[in-house]
Amino acid sequence: MILPSAFRDWEIENLICALSEIDNCSAVRSRGGVYAVRNLLRLSPTIRELVHSPQMQAIVEEYLGDSAFPVRGTLFDKTRTANWLVPWHQDLTICVESRLDVSGYGPWTLKAGVCHVQPPTSVLERMLCLRIHLDDGNEDNGPLRVLPKTP
Repeated sequence: MILPSAFRDWEIENLICALSEIDNCSAVRSRGGVYAVRNLLRLSPTIRELVHSPQMQAIVEEYLGDSAFPVRGTLFDKTRTANWLVPWHQDLTICVESRLDVSGYGPWTLKAGVCHVQPPTSVLERMLCLRIHLDDGNEDNGPLRVLPKTP
């Protein structure tokens, strides 16, 4: 589902400003400007507030109920000078607080200092991915194609 204009212009400007304030650390990738940031929920109080806002909670609760909670925030800023091809794939890992060997979870990876693991399919089926585009992406220039009802 695409929700055009889910945020007002000033809200988008606040998000862009908050992203520019993130310190350069191991979670940040830059090449003449920041183009990727992992762990946004840890690095940006503004992003944390956004994902817990009534506006975002209402979107999520429609699909997952009121017990849902955010688990990851990632920034990608593809520009003419920082662009990369991403082949068709499925995002199958989740980030977790720490490694705990539990049957059905694995393999494990460490990305920007945060543990990631592939959970059982039953966990992935109860997850929802929200993408917030801060620019004018549309069906003609959009950066993502989603196949409906794919696992």
